[in-house]
Amino acid sequence: MANPMLEIHPDFISNTYRMVQEALMPNFQEDVNQATEHLSSTWDADHQLQVEGWNLE
Repeated sequence: MANPMLEIHPDFISNTYRMVQEALMPNFQEDVNQATEHLSSTWDADHQLQVEGWNLE
């Protein structure tokens, strides 16, 4: 496993994540900004768990 502290936060506003945003929007009744925030906060939570796991090694 690579050091998660070296990971760069994805740009969830980019077109790369548009399909994921469009999938989230009707399922969670979210607009594009809320879907982007949903992706970002989910990534942040998972990333924090990875950092904590790394620090325990």
